[in-house]
Amino acid sequence: MDNFYNSPALARYLKTLGFDVVGTLRTNRQFVPRELAELTKFNMKRGQIAGLTSGDVNLLVWRDENIVATISTYHGNETSIKRYIKAMCSS
Repeated sequence: MDNFYNSPALARYLKTLGFDVVGTLRTNRQFVPRELAELTKFNMKRGQIAGLTSGDVNLLVWRDENIVATISTYHGNETSIKRYIKAMCSS
């Protein structure tokens, strides 16, 4: 899903209906934990990763050129981190 539509509340609602959600996320959305919402490219080093899990909703934030945030009810944080590291190594 696109970050324009995504939010933790929508992800949890769709999960209760039997649909998984994977996509980017705007960290200024409602119900995004403050620890992740306050991260900026100025207080993270390039390649640094932060993630939180609440029940079946996983949020992952990392810094590339800018901050990239993802949300998933399908993948765990460990899976997302492995994919990110693999992509960084192949670049």
